[in-house]
Amino acid sequence: MNKRDENRTNNSDASIAPFLVFVIVVLFWVIFSLKADAAAPVPPALPDPKLTPGVAGTLTSAQLCARGFTTRSIRDVTEDEKAAVYARYGVKDHQGAFANCPRGAEVDHLISLEIGGLNDIKNLWPESYCGPQNATVKDRLENRLHELVCAGKIELAGAQKCISVNWLDCYAKWVPVSAVPTKHAVAHRARVKHHVSIKRHSSSRHLAR
Repeated sequence: MNKRDENRTNNSDASIAPFLVFVIVVLFWVIFSLKADAAAPVPPALPDPKLTPGVAGTLTSAQLCARGFTTRSIRDVTEDEKAAVYARYGVKDHQGAFANCPRGAEVDHLISLEIGGLNDIKNLWPESYCGPQNATVKDRLENRLHELVCAGKIELAGAQKCISVNWLDCYAKWVPVSAVPTKHAVAHRARVKHHVSIKRHSSSRHLAR
């Protein structure tokens, strides 16, 4: 090998080295991310019934359906109480609750305030904003149940039991496809129904431990 070829080889090696370092760094980052995601808690579509059985108050349907009623007058969940809810479920906070969900989670009322739920810690749980059964989906059910109670189509106690026992079943029963604001409404409803049996099985396995 002459000197010119040797210089060319050295220059080639020098240009490849930074690329190899970049590839190695990316591989390590991917491996670390996969391990972190695997270790992240899975957002529960249904709350743990031992921790969050649901608690209702004494407000009547007449009070909840009165003109001018708003949940702002009864919503009272402090930051300390939210922190306690996350701790009970073994997650950090609303942003660090579920690493696989960029939007994180909210502390939600299992029995919503619209149908007489309380701010009791046994009525609160961290609900993810991601996945087909998320906090936004449950909001539709809460609004629907309030409408049905006020229209006299379901008893208040029945609505409270429906949402607290299994809100996925309740959603599939009471929320019409037309209430889902998307052109994929039918597919969305099907996904919720499909996951009902899966989540029920998962919850039963959790209780058996």
